[in-house]
Amino acid sequence: MKTSKIIFAATCIAITFVSVLTFTYMSSKNSVEFTGETELVELETDTDASSDAPLASEVVIPCEAKVLVYHHISDMKSGPMFVSPKAVEKQFTYLREQGYHVIALRELVDCMEKGSILPSKAVVLTFDDRWVSQYKYAFPLLKKNGYTATFFVPTAMDIQLCSTWDQLREMSKSGMAIESHTRTHPYLTRTWADAALALELEGSFATIKKEIGIEPQFLAYPYGMSDTRVEAASK
Repeated sequence: MKTSKIIFAATCIAITFVSVLTFTYMSSKNSVEFTGETELVELETDTDASSDAPLASEVVIPCEAKVLVYHHISDMKSGPMFVSPKAVEKQFTYLREQGYHVIALRELVDCMEKGSILPSKAVVLTFDDRWVSQYKYAFPLLKKNGYTATFFVPTAMDIQLCSTWDQLREMSKSGMAIESHTRTHPYLTRTWADAALALELEGSFATIKKEIGIEPQFLAYPYGMSDTRVEAASK
């Protein structure tokens, strides 16, 4: 299995707050630096990752984007993993009115790996865990605003509260990226036989390719947890 990047997407969304992963990547012919910060901030708050100033002789390509991580979209419950449909709509409207540019996760990684240029105030939208509420509420809002997003799905979770493969295929055809969140959303850092770990990782990629018809490019570690053994198995 080959992944372009491992994305740690296990932080939370609250009703009036949004989890932001701020990625700053500075590349030059002399040095490469990557930092990832996680912060819980009000959506209206404009925060920037900082990095040391480059040497004057360096040619530097900055890659900076805020990654918004969503889970449940629902009015039924409150908590760090839930955000209401109205709040999502307000957040998307805020992004548009404040001049943010929603980009694909692939564009952020291309900036990191290839030096392609990102727009100012770049934002990546991601959704974890395959909840059907994301299809029911967020997907229409994404289409309404002309936004793309990445959906990290556990492929073996086919319960009633999860999006179906027909729904995921519909989202994929509308420009959404369907990526791996393993098969069953386990704690990968717990003791696993090599074969079981491989099934969680490779099995998820194989299922997405079979059902969506597109080779996955990214993996989100469940709960954001990994170790050297998991990272090695993910490559």
